[in-house]
Amino acid sequence: MALTLRNSRTRLHRHLFIALVIQVAIRLTVYTDQLITRGIEVDGNATKQDNNLGRRGIDNTVREGQQKCVGYCSTRPYLCEASYISLEYARTAMFMWMFVEGLFLHNMITVTVFEERLSPIVYPMVGWVVPIPLTVVWAVVTHWQCWWGYNFTGYFWILEGPRLAVLMVNLAFLLNILRVLVMKLRQSNSSETQQALKAVKAALVLLPLLGLTNLLNMLDAPLEKSPFQFALWSYTTHLLTSTQGFILAFLYCFRNGEVQMAVRKFVHSSPPKNFNSAIIRADNGPLPQFSNPIQEESLETPR
Repeated sequence: MALTLRNSRTRLHRHLFIALVIQVAIRLTVYTDQLITRGIEVDGNATKQDNNLGRRGIDNTVREGQQKCVGYCSTRPYLCEASYISLEYARTAMFMWMFVEGLFLHNMITVTVFEERLSPIVYPMVGWVVPIPLTVVWAVVTHWQCWWGYNFTGYFWILEGPRLAVLMVNLAFLLNILRVLVMKLRQSNSSETQQALKAVKAALVLLPLLGLTNLLNMLDAPLEKSPFQFALWSYTTHLLTSTQGFILAFLYCFRNGEVQMAVRKFVHSSPPKNFNSAIIRADNGPLPQFSNPIQEESLETPR
């Protein structure tokens, strides 16, 4: 199974899924912590029972020289900052791997003529290393405690600007890919063209799903609109954000024809093993060979 799925596109998908998993894991950690700590507060103050328990949330960290935080504070410095820095790094890495996916598909169709060539250095550098300086610059200029409300400040565009640029560049990649494919389909309908067309169909799902989801997150919350409009924006954004990883796994893995074929090939090619006979042979040595009397009689020379 590994032989048939070990190609450049699969490796790119793997990196994108890793970035998604890291982001989801950090979000779940922060949200679970908020649910526990905020659920035990009464009118902004922790109850006496919870003070005795000593529960401290990630969002309630304090450093020397800073103003006191609201509610019950933790004395572990930088825990909240590290959590949100990691979250924004994972988000930026996800966007960079979206860009790498689009760049790879664009080069495969328009530059290298359907050849899948993955640079072992350039693409990982873009996907995992480029987000580091962006996140560091944003973290340095955003200096107040735990950056509460940081996504409403102008500094946040240090991260959101490159992310929006990735969406625009990927859209340009997709339009150019479609243009080249239409020209090639008019000239010939080869198997290579059909294979590239399948990859483009996958990109047509990937770009709107990730692009629309993250574009909604970039928009300001419609707090001044009607409750219905705010609820529509809120439920749509959070639903897409929470399920985009599952949808991608369902389309790119569970419903992928290559994956299904590889799994079937792996299952059918694995010979069944008789563990009982193996144990008997291991304990008692090789099984004795018995002769067939009927066969022996037939081999005797008649007298």
